[in-house]
Amino acid sequence: MIDNNSPPTYEDVATSRGSTLEGVSPETTESAANIANQGSDTTRIFIQLQNVTAALQTLTAEQHALNLELASLKSRVIANEARTLNARIRERNAVATATSSAQGKLEPLYDVRHGGIIPNCPTTELAITKMTNLEASRVLGALGVYYNNDILSPFSDLQVLVRREFISMYKTRSGVR
Repeated sequence: MIDNNSPPTYEDVATSRGSTLEGVSPETTESAANIANQGSDTTRIFIQLQNVTAALQTLTAEQHALNLELASLKSRVIANEARTLNARIRERNAVATATSSAQGKLEPLYDVRHGGIIPNCPTTELAITKMTNLEASRVLGALGVYYNNDILSPFSDLQVLVRREFISMYKTRSGVR
């Protein structure tokens, strides 16, 4: 009987056609056996090819997962480097504001998302107080500071948050606190 999962043997073909192996020359029987073996080899090669294809798909999926993991690690390293740099800059900005007026220069901070200097960063305390809420929100977002709009007053609170991000110590009338 012919099984659909495996190639037919010579006996299966001969029986299905109503003939028998009696009276068939040995060469013909050998040729038929070779043909049946070739079918078996073809099936085996096809199965091996399917296995290789499945393994390749698995490797591709694993490579994609590793690429995502690497991108995640890279962004975390960039964020940590930016935060470390910003901490040093905040200290220098605190010293600069404690020893000068509101016109003293502030160093720009770094964006924790991509590691570059925040574009259009305020360079003085006066520039911070004159920032619009949109500008202040953009700077705070670049620093990874998130806030609740329902709690803040319409104008000055965002600027206070920006000032706190730029200066690690707070200046009072009598000096640095």
